[in-house]
Amino acid sequence: MIGRPKSVLCLLPVIGSLLIVSTEAGAADHNEGGRSVSLTPHVGLRLGGTIDGEASDTEYELDDSSSYGLTLSIPWEADTDLEFWYSRQRTDVDLTDLGAGSAVDLDLDFYHLGGTLLLEPRGDVVPFFVFTAGATRISSSNAGIDSDTFPSLALGGGWQFFPKKRLGLRLEGRVLGTYIYDDSTVFCGFGPGGSACLIGVSGEMIWQFEVNAGAVFRF
Repeated sequence: MIGRPKSVLCLLPVIGSLLIVSTEAGAADHNEGGRSVSLTPHVGLRLGGTIDGEASDTEYELDDSSSYGLTLSIPWEADTDLEFWYSRQRTDVDLTDLGAGSAVDLDLDFYHLGGTLLLEPRGDVVPFFVFTAGATRISSSNAGIDSDTFPSLALGGGWQFFPKKRLGLRLEGRVLGTYIYDDSTVFCGFGPGGSACLIGVSGEMIWQFEVNAGAVFRF
């Protein structure tokens, strides 16, 4: 049985390393009166996502559900930030036609690095575009289902509001794409005998859209 990964705990070494690397840059930014390192816990809603079954010629849709995660932003140049982005969705997929009973629960964890392009501020409001890439871990708590990791990317934009120097609000939307390798199989180990793979996939993108909001804490 695959248990739910302790994703937040897995993130701590990564976040800690990035914070150590960025400490001097953040301090210098403060001394110069510029931007600084920021951390944004966020919650949102993730929509869409289908998996095409190669053998059954059927589309299996992921349920729309809530998401949550963290964004770590480090000033890079005058109008760009280096960004680490993590987001998790807990959803379900209906596999009743494959003999899997009712809906199977599914976790999608995005681990991304990328950049944010900051546009011309309008008062306390800063519009931005963002592009990140990395990996998506797909897992389930259902008995016998193996987890797997696939490459993914995200493109989006939004607004940051800074009524206070060290506290703000971030609103954004992202298009998410996860590439399932050619001839990949998902939900392996579930089914008669415990050794079957429920869905065979011949190379495709799972497209989703996420909107989220979070409080920005500057250091």
